[in-house]
Amino acid sequence: MEHTFLLGIFVTIIGLVFLGTIILNLLAIVYILSTQDKTTIAMLVVNLAIADIIHAMGIIFFSSNLFTRSWIFGEFGCKFSLAIDVLCTVVIVYTVAALSIERYIDARSILPAKFRTLITFGLLVLIWTLGLLLPYPFIFYTYLAESTNTININNKNSTITTTIYSCQSYLTENELLVHEIILYVTAFIIPYSIIVLFSLKLLKFLRVWVKRKEKLTNASITRRRTRGVKLVLCIVLSFLICFTPFWIFKFYTRFIVDENVRRPLLQRILSYVH
Repeated sequence: MEHTFLLGIFVTIIGLVFLGTIILNLLAIVYILSTQDKTTIAMLVVNLAIADIIHAMGIIFFSSNLFTRSWIFGEFGCKFSLAIDVLCTVVIVYTVAALSIERYIDARSILPAKFRTLITFGLLVLIWTLGLLLPYPFIFYTYLAESTNTININNKNSTITTTIYSCQSYLTENELLVHEIILYVTAFIIPYSIIVLFSLKLLKFLRVWVKRKEKLTNASITRRRTRGVKLVLCIVLSFLICFTPFWIFKFYTRFIVDENVRRPLLQRILSYVH
């Protein structure tokens, strides 16, 4: 009973997070689309909000599975939940990386605005394409497995047998490990390196701007670019705070500790806590 009560509290909190994620991201999208100035940073923020909304849908599957202990969404639900988890994780992390690059290019005035728009649109297409390719094993090699669970009734000479459904893969453990390593490199090491590199460049450039702001002639452009840089740095910082613990825990439980002491529940919680 106590375990069910705690689960109820946790699911309630997750439900509030789900509603907050949907509402706040929708408000951000509506606000950005209502403005006349459609900048490259606006395109990337809208893309980030859309991916975040789709990713939040996974909370529905996760919360239901906590209570039922059996997968109730069928084989399509297995493939869909796993696919959107990988898809949106990739899209989110590379969108944040693109934000840091875009702000640095804008700060340095390296490329014209129209050319930056074309590059940003092309990057978004590449990001979603990569996000759709990486969950390939989950889409085509996942199935719904059926098993039975027998429970002995206390003080009675009888048992109750229930059918348990779970998502399983046709791939071997080694094949899944290879895919997980690819995910780790593609969705963590590469984009995080880009984010950290260009964030440091932005911080350095921002410090130079602060020192030179009194000497600059066009103060309005300087303020606009400074606000844009600060906004992206805030997004990057919040992203690193939310996602880094998940990836560290995922790496630790998969490659360092023994498989028998893994904590899949905590891993899923860290996955959706952002």
